[in-house]
Order: sequence, then C-alpha cells, then structure tokens
Amino acid sequence: PILADEAVIGDPHDKPSAAFFDLVDAAVRRQSMAPFERVLAVGDSPKSDLAVPVERGYRGYHIDRVQASR
Repeated sequence: PILADEAVIGDPHDKPSAAFFDLVDAAVRRQSMAPFERVLAVGDSPKSDLAVPVERGYRGYHIDRVQASR
C-alpha cells in the first residue's frame, strides 16, 4: 500500500514545481519505493506534467487527451 501525503499544486508553486517533486521524492524514499524508475508519473502534458519527474528518474506515461476523447 502507498501512504498518501498532502501536497498543494498551485500558488505558490505551479507545475512543474521542483518543490512539489521534492515532496514526492521524500515520500517515495520513506515508503522504500526507490529506485524512482519503479514509480510512474502520468500526465497529459509532456512539458508541464512529465518533464520534471522524468528528469528525476521516474517513468512517464503521456495521456493524449485528443486521441482519448475519440
């Protein structure tokens, strides 16, 4: 099971926020889920949702909203 931590995205931190992913990284380490490539980041924007976590070593999955809505 994964324990949830609270994190606010938006003011003062907007995505892709390094501060937000610092919280995610800490939660992953606490729950012994490292290495990060075991964690999947999912988003509909490669730049806004996936760039930072992929740079940090997470796997990324892009959801194409245009294709998904067909």
